Amino acid sequence: MSADPARAFASSFLAEARTAAGEVSPRLFDHFGIPQLEEMYRYQLLRPYDWVQDLTQGIISKAAGRLDKLLPRDAATRQANLVAAGTACTELLIGGPHGMYGDAPTGERTFRLGQVLFRCLMQSFDVLEEERPGVLTAVAKVFVAHPAHRERAVLFAAAERLTEDAAHFAPPGNAQRPAVLRLLGGIRRKRYLHGGDLRALATAVDALSEAVRLSRPAERADALADLATVLIDRHAITGLGEDYDQAIGCLAEAVDQRPPTADHLIAYSRALCTSRTTDDADQAVTQAEQACRISRGPAPLGALGAAHLHRYALDGDRKDLDRAVAALTEATREPTGTGHRTRLSHLGEALTAMYAVTGNTRTLEQAVLTHRQATLGLLQRPVDASADWSTALTSLSETLLLRFERLGDEAALDEAITALRSALTPPPPAILRHALVRCRLVVALRRRYSASGGTTAHLHEARLQADLIAAQFPPGHRDRAVVLAELDEGPVAEPILEGLQHRAYAEPERSPARAGRMLALGRALAARFAETGSPQDRTQAINALTAAQNTSDPVTASAAAHDAAVLNAQGGSWRAAADAYATVVDLMPALAGTDLSREDQEHRLGLHTGVAADAAVTLLRAGGSPADALALLERGRGLLTARSLPSLPDATTARTTDPAPVVAIVLSDHGSHALINADGGVAAIALPDAHRTTIDEQAAALTLALDLLADDRHDPEMRYRAGTFLDRLLALIWDTIAEPVLDTLGPAAHRIWWMPTGLLTQLPLHAAGRHHGPRGGTVLDRVVSSYTPTLRSLRTAAATVGTRGRWDRQPLTIAVPGDTLPNAEREASQVAARYPGGRLLSGGQATRTAVMDALAGTTTVHFACHADGSPTNPSAAHLLLHDETRLTVRDINAVNLPQAVLAYLSACGTARGGVTLTDEAITVAGAFHLAGFPHVIGTLWSVRDDIARDMAIRIHGALESGPAEAVHHAVTELRDQCEGGSPALWAGYLHIGP
Repeated sequence: MSADPARAFASSFLAEARTAAGEVSPRLFDHFGIPQLEEMYRYQLLRPYDWVQDLTQGIISKAAGRLDKLLPRDAATRQANLVAAGTACTELLIGGPHGMYGDAPTGERTFRLGQVLFRCLMQSFDVLEEERPGVLTAVAKVFVAHPAHRERAVLFAAAERLTEDAAHFAPPGNAQRPAVLRLLGGIRRKRYLHGGDLRALATAVDALSEAVRLSRPAERADALADLATVLIDRHAITGLGEDYDQAIGCLAEAVDQRPPTADHLIAYSRALCTSRTTDDADQAVTQAEQACRISRGPAPLGALGAAHLHRYALDGDRKDLDRAVAALTEATREPTGTGHRTRLSHLGEALTAMYAVTGNTRTLEQAVLTHRQATLGLLQRPVDASADWSTALTSLSETLLLRFERLGDEAALDEAITALRSALTPPPPAILRHALVRCRLVVALRRRYSASGGTTAHLHEARLQADLIAAQFPPGHRDRAVVLAELDEGPVAEPILEGLQHRAYAEPERSPARAGRMLALGRALAARFAETGSPQDRTQAINALTAAQNTSDPVTASAAAHDAAVLNAQGGSWRAAADAYATVVDLMPALAGTDLSREDQEHRLGLHTGVAADAAVTLLRAGGSPADALALLERGRGLLTARSLPSLPDATTARTTDPAPVVAIVLSDHGSHALINADGGVAAIALPDAHRTTIDEQAAALTLALDLLADDRHDPEMRYRAGTFLDRLLALIWDTIAEPVLDTLGPAAHRIWWMPTGLLTQLPLHAAGRHHGPRGGTVLDRVVSSYTPTLRSLRTAAATVGTRGRWDRQPLTIAVPGDTLPNAEREASQVAARYPGGRLLSGGQATRTAVMDALAGTTTVHFACHADGSPTNPSAAHLLLHDETRLTVRDINAVNLPQAVLAYLSACGTARGGVTLTDEAITVAGAFHLAGFPHVIGTLWSVRDDIARDMAIRIHGALESGPAEAVHHAVTELRDQCEGGSPALWAGYLHIGP
């Protein structure tokens, strides 16, 4: 009789359970049925399992009588059928859709029922002693595989007792003993993985060691592989080199079989991946490659991907990371085979590592999705969190925390906290690995408390978890310093620094993780230097930060170099500071890799806003030449713009196209200077009264003042103060920046290009001065001003404009009138009337599609519409077209305009950028300049509708003198007409270009 008939037979006699129960226990079943007896047991009205024992005995006794007639006489077939019948009875009695007690019996009930079942099987079937190991182990396997996840501990304990009984019936010398011991070792390992029972792991090693000694040659390789697995588990906890060496020896012997199996090669590769040496990592890759030559299934490919990922973690070779992603992607293409979740988790880790290198948000999103697939169901079933799943859940949480940091997604932060809680359930042993998971939970809870929607409950839980860690690792514990370092809490005490040092130097020299930990160490030492002022702390911090730059990860390297530059500058080590800042500047192209989306490029460049100015100033203070400082400034600004511009000679030496000085205003916490590129050379003048913090404060105050002036409903006194603030602001810029520059240039200067840095880009340098006194004390009265984002963009525009001809050959005028723009249509009509043959798109004609199509063939475009922007996302700035559709900075950047000459943007704040990425000059006006318009006329703030129309007529009427001159004269005339009025009426207009 085969296994399937045995199962069918077991099912048929279970269907007669009620009849059998009545025969066995007539007194109970005369009055109660099975459901009622269940209730009586639940409320302890019957002694535990009296009726269950009677019932089971009756069922199996009847079955035995029938089955005995069916069992063949030969021992081998009889044993197989007994095993099949015992397995079927066990499955059907303890669970499953046809089981007597449902799909998920309580653990105690299952265990007691199992005890009864074993006894009945042995007695009723008259199982011979030599047959008992096979039957017992078969039933034990059913318990191990049972889906009652909430009762795993009891089920594993029952299976272990069964297998121990089987071992009793298979003493040394019994041919079945090695197989029984291997099963026993595997069950004990499961108990360890499920609940962290270290004694179970130790006894697993004992059982499997004996199995290896007793195994026949044909079975020895499998026994060796099993023993190696538990030795590696123990090595992960204790760090004992003896366990690792023994495990590697076992696997080396296992794969020495001819031919080796793919499974043994995979096990060997995985064991080698627990080592921290590159030689073992190389060997892990070799073993996995050999396994893949035997089979290209998911398991060998997964092992190969894991081995490449492990080697990448040690040496930082990008090729290994690429190969890991490729192999693991192929290995997880189909959700088949054992270990699929583990392979998904490894793929998630590889993608997360790839995101750390590239900064590509799409890769991060893919990593999150992959980790979620790997841990599907574990968050809803936390009690099933074994050590393996704990690792998967922790990896998920780390990727989710990265998503929170990059995108501000608080739902990802909440999910990360849930994953970390699940990773610690049930409570694992107090070992370092799990303590570090708890530390991550503490840090995540603190972040949640600080984020919007955070509550004191998050902070309270964080404190409780931190207290638990402190109790597990009291003073004197060897790992206390490491754990405290991970908590990142409170003053930087010596134990924390010791822990950070230990973790940093424990990593191989080329490991990506080493650089990150060196960065953490350097920052901790810098924090202590801020507390103590100790030169030794500063020196040690700089040394750690210098070491952290030894990585292919541009984010870590640039962050470390930036921090080192600040520390060196604070100590007056200007040459070292300049070198460190230059390192950051040189890393910025890699930060904003061309394979990244524009959003990712901007995010990573935003990590170092203002660094180019810091680099230029520290170089000057170190005795560097002004020309070198200007070149360094140019390298660190306008990177995204530069990629769209043709290659030109060195911007600081090619002077033939510059009829007037270009003045870079460089504001830094380390000092401020003007770099004047004129007369074939570069000069630097100090601006001791221009402070970056002051300019930043003034830019923020300007935003508030303009908002007050733009709305008549505000309190008149407040609006008056806003107007006087503008007067004071223009005077401040004159006194601290513009006047010293113009005095240096002398009276011969009549034209100037301003190249501001930082938030000075939001202020009207061209309008600086004291406008209510005698004429001459203003920029307007001394020079014609233009602006340029960078020297390179100015040179490109100058080279382009000479090849494009006149601006009025193919003009385009666009009007989008509205309730607050009653003059827009009139303005556009008057402008269009100046250019016969031009095209006018007004109202419903001014759709996004129509405008984009029309721009391609135009030489001059005039917009009369609304514009809007975002202080923290400058690329979201846009012109508002018909039906509220938007023409964004990114839309404009994407077009190529080979005939463009002049763009006039009669809209609010088109030349005003955000508070981030100020070095990239990301504005609507800048986007038109980059798209191919050499000349752009824009505004720094909102302009009154009637004044906008008036200025448009003035400027277009004077374009024959040149766009810069036309803007200058129109602004000067309006200023003179508004004598005593607020500069907000006229100071916002400016010209960009040659």
